[in-house]
Amino acid sequence: MPLFQTSVLKKYLSQQDTAKITTAYTEYAAYFHHSAIQENIRNSKEEQFQEGFLRELFVTILGYTLNPAPHFNLTTEYKNVKDSKKADGAILIPMGDDPLKNKVIGVIELKGTNTTDLGKIEAQAFGYKNNQPECVYVITSNFEKLRFYIDNAIEYLEFNLFQLSKAEFELLYLCLAYDNIKNNVAKSIKDQSVSEEDTITKKLYKDYSLFKRELFQNLVQLNPQYDPLELFQKSQKLLDRFLFIFFAEDRNLLPTNLIFRINKEWQQLQQMRIQVSLYDRYKIYFNDLNTGAKVQLPAFSQTNAIDKEEHHIFAYNGGLFKPDDLLNNLNIGDAILFEHTQKLSNYDFASEVDVNILGHIFENSLNELDEVKAQLEGAEIDKTKAKRKKDGVFYTPKYITKYIVENTVGKLCEEKRPLAPEGGILSKLPKKQKEQLLKDIQEYRNWLLQLTICDPACGSGAFLNQALDFLIAEHQYIDELQAKLFGDAMVLSDIATSILEHNLFGVDLNEESVEIAKLSLWLRTAQPNRKLNDLNSNIKCGNSLIDDPAIAGNKAFNWQQAFPKVFQEKNKKAYHITTALHDSRTSQRMIDYKVREKRDMGTNPYPNVQYLTSQEEHIIVKEIHDIVKADNLKIVEFNVCRDHIHILLVCEENELSKIVQKIKAKTARTVNIHRGITIINKPSTATTGEQAPSSIDEDTTIVATTREQAPSTRDEVATREAAPTSRDEDTTIVGTREQAPLSEVNETIANEKKRGEKQNSLWTQKFGSSEINTAEYLHNTIAYIKRNREKHELPPHDKQTQYYLENMLCTLEEAFETEYKGGFDVVIGNPPYGAKLESEVQNYLNKKYIKGGSETVISFTKLSYDTLLKNNGQFGFIIPKSFSFSSNYDSIRAYILNDINEIIDCKKVWKEVLLEQIIFFFQKGKKTENFKSGILKGQQIYELGQISKSTFDEFGFYLNGISEKELKIALKVNSSKKYLST
Repeated sequence: MPLFQTSVLKKYLSQQDTAKITTAYTEYAAYFHHSAIQENIRNSKEEQFQEGFLRELFVTILGYTLNPAPHFNLTTEYKNVKDSKKADGAILIPMGDDPLKNKVIGVIELKGTNTTDLGKIEAQAFGYKNNQPECVYVITSNFEKLRFYIDNAIEYLEFNLFQLSKAEFELLYLCLAYDNIKNNVAKSIKDQSVSEEDTITKKLYKDYSLFKRELFQNLVQLNPQYDPLELFQKSQKLLDRFLFIFFAEDRNLLPTNLIFRINKEWQQLQQMRIQVSLYDRYKIYFNDLNTGAKVQLPAFSQTNAIDKEEHHIFAYNGGLFKPDDLLNNLNIGDAILFEHTQKLSNYDFASEVDVNILGHIFENSLNELDEVKAQLEGAEIDKTKAKRKKDGVFYTPKYITKYIVENTVGKLCEEKRPLAPEGGILSKLPKKQKEQLLKDIQEYRNWLLQLTICDPACGSGAFLNQALDFLIAEHQYIDELQAKLFGDAMVLSDIATSILEHNLFGVDLNEESVEIAKLSLWLRTAQPNRKLNDLNSNIKCGNSLIDDPAIAGNKAFNWQQAFPKVFQEKNKKAYHITTALHDSRTSQRMIDYKVREKRDMGTNPYPNVQYLTSQEEHIIVKEIHDIVKADNLKIVEFNVCRDHIHILLVCEENELSKIVQKIKAKTARTVNIHRGITIINKPSTATTGEQAPSSIDEDTTIVATTREQAPSTRDEVATREAAPTSRDEDTTIVGTREQAPLSEVNETIANEKKRGEKQNSLWTQKFGSSEINTAEYLHNTIAYIKRNREKHELPPHDKQTQYYLENMLCTLEEAFETEYKGGFDVVIGNPPYGAKLESEVQNYLNKKYIKGGSETVISFTKLSYDTLLKNNGQFGFIIPKSFSFSSNYDSIRAYILNDINEIIDCKKVWKEVLLEQIIFFFQKGKKTENFKSGILKGQQIYELGQISKSTFDEFGFYLNGISEKELKIALKVNSSKKYLST
C-alpha cells in the first residue's frame, strides 16, 4: 500500500489551517522556486549548504528552532548512541516536563544535488535511526528532492522541492511541520491507514467472495451441460474481467462509472421492453475492450433520464478479453450480475484498494477451489488441508519482496549503474566527460532492457510486481541523470511495456494464480489508450520442477522450450585436442628464430623435457576427471602418453579455448606441486569428484593454478598427433592460440590471493585442435586415442588411473544430447514447501535433483542453480529455517555452500505457518569465504556481522541470526566439547 490511505489522509489535510498554509507556501516558493537560488544550490557542495538548508526549510518554513538558540529542537551533527557516527541532523522533542531532557524522534541525512539516487543513502540514514531507540522518522534529501519515511524503508513520500505545488506542500507541511512531528501526526495517519486498509480489504474480500460463490452456483444451475469444475474456472476468468474494469474505471483508463452506466443502460432497455440479458450487454463491452469502439453510454446521474454521452473504449486487449466461446455461451442470471457489480463498483479502486489486494484474493481463492472440488466429489472438507496449506502457498509481504529484489536485482544494478561525478553541475561538465557519462548511461539502459528476472513459483506475482517497481525506478534514475546532463526538464521514459516484455518471467502450477499475476502486472502498468502487453510468452502455467508428461500430465514444463529468448540450444561439435609437454615439440618458428640456440646465452640449445611419470599421469587424469564432473564436460575419449595428451571433446566452438586452458592450467598446477616446483602458501581445502581407492598422491589439493608462463620468444606451435581420417597416419597441424583470459577460465584461480612462490610451464603455449566433421573421422579418432599408449609402446594405466579415466568419459549419445546455454540473471521467490506429494512424484524429484528433492524447496533451489541461473546470476528465496540446520537439507546445503553470501533469520513471517523462515542469497559461481548474517525485527532487517563458512564444517550446518561476538562464544564452547547435561 502507499504510505497513507487516501480517505484517511484527506481527513487530516482538511483539518489544516488554510491561511497559515497559504502564507507558508508563499514564503516557501519565494525561496525554493527562485531559479537563481536553485542554480546556486546545485553549485553548492554538501557541507556548504547543509545548515542553510535546515534553516531555510525547517526553521523558516516548518517552525523548528535550530541549535544553539534556546529551547532548540533541531540540531546538526548528532552522534549515535552506540558509536561515533553522526547524523547530519536530528529532530528532538522533550521528554516529560524536564525541558533539558530530549529524545530523538527523527534523523536527517543530507547529500549534494549530484546524489541523484536518494535510495543510495537509505541504509546510512536508517543506520542512524537504529542508533536512536525512540526515533520514528527518517528524512533524506539532496537539497532538491526530499524523502520522508516512517518507522521503516518499505514505503516513503518523495517531494521535488524545486517544483512543489501548493497541494504537495500541504502534504509536506502536514508531515514535517514541527508541531505535527511533535504530536506524531504522520505516524497516526500511517497507523490509521493500515487499519483502514485492513478494514476495506476484509470488507471487499467478503463482497467479492460472496459474488464469486453466488456466481458459481448460478452458473451450475443455469448451465447443467457443462462440467462444474470447468464452470468454476470460467467464473474466475469472468471475475478477473470485472476486476480489471473496476480498477480501470476509477483510474481514468475507461469511462468513469462504466459499470453503473452499463447497468443503467440495461435498465433503460428493460423499461423499453427490449428483452436482453445483462450478461449479453457486458459481452458487448468485453468485445469492445478487445477490439476498441466508440459507444453511446447513459450520462451518469441519479435520475432516470435517458441522456447519452459518447465515449471511446480503447482496445486494451492483452489476452484477458479475447473471445472465449465457452464463456460467451454461458447463461447468467441478471439479478446476480446487477446486484454484485453495483456493490463492488462502489469501492474506490483508485485510492481505497491497492493492487496488492489481488494477492490476498488469490490466496483465499485457492482454498475455495479445494472446497468446490471436495463438494463436487462428495467428500468432506478438511480445513487443515486447504490448497493454500497443501501446496505451501502464502502471499509474501512487501518488506520481504522489497529486500530480496534490492539484494538480487539491486546488486547487479550497483555493478553497472553509472555514477555522476561529485561536485558541479552535470550540464557544465567538460565535453569529453559529458560524452563518456552519456555513453555510460546509454550502455546501462541497454543492459537493463536485457536483464532477465524469474520467479519459478510466481503465485499471484508479488515478486514480479516488486521487480517491476524496482526497474521502473532505475529507468527514472537514468532519465533524471540524463536530464541533468543536458540541463533539461526531466521526461520519464514510458518503459513499463519493455520491462514486461523483456525483463520479467514467471511460472506457477495454478492457472488461477497465473491469471491473477498477469492481471496485477496489467493494472500496475496500464496507461490510457495504450495496449496491454500480451503476457502469455512470459507468465506461464506449468509444473516448474517436472518436464515429464508421464508424471505431471499437461502441466509438464520444459524451461528451455517455454522461454527460447532466455535459453538457446547449444551448437555442439566434436574436437580432437592434443597438447604436449613444454619444449617437447619443435615448431618452424622456433627453428627460424633459433629459440633454443639463443636461450640461456647459448648454453642450453637442446630440448629440456621432463617426461611424466606414472604417478603424474594419474594426477593429471584425476584432475581432469574432477574438472569434467564439476563443469559437466563431455569427453568421449582420453589418453595421456608420457609427453602429450589426447582429448575427444564435444562442446561449442566458443567454449573450446576456455575449457582446454582450464585443463592445462589446473593439471600444470597439480603436477608442479607434486614435483615440488610450485609451493602452496595456504592450507588445502577439499577437492571434488568421485573417490577411488588409491595410494598414489590422489589427495593432492589444488589451491591456486599455475598460469603457463612460456616467454614470448618461445612462441611454439604445437605438433600434435592427428587421428587419421581414412588411414593410420600422423598429421601435423597448426595449434590453436588460447584466447580466453584466465579470469574467464576459473574465477577461483583468478581471485586467488596467494600463489605459489615458483611458477613453471608444463604444457606448450598452444594446443592442437581439429574439428571432427564426419562419422568415419569420429570413429577413427576414438579408436586412435584409445590405442595411443599401445602405439607408443607404453604399458596400460594402473587400476586407479583407469578408474578415473573411465568414470569421466561419456558415450557419443550423451555427448551430443541437446543442451542449452543462457539462463536468467536473477531468480527470486517464495517457493512452496511442505506440500504433500504422491510417491511417484517424490521419487522423480529425488532422482532428478538431489537427495531430499521430494521437499520441493530443495528441488527449486537445485533447479535454480543448475538450470535457471546464468553464471554470476543472483538468487534470493525465502524458505523454511530448517533449511539451515535440518539433516533433510544436508546435500543441498553442501552443494551451494561456496556461493552463499547472505542468510537472514526471519523468525515467523506468517502466523498461519508453524515453521520459522530464513531468506538466503547466493551468486552462482561467485565463491566467498564468509556470508552476511542478519535478522528480521518487525519489518526491518538488521545486519549482525560476517560469518566464516569454515563454521559449516565446525558445526555441520549454516549458522544464522548470530553476531560475530556470539559466534566467538559458540566456537569457544564447541572447541571445549563440554556441554551442560540435561
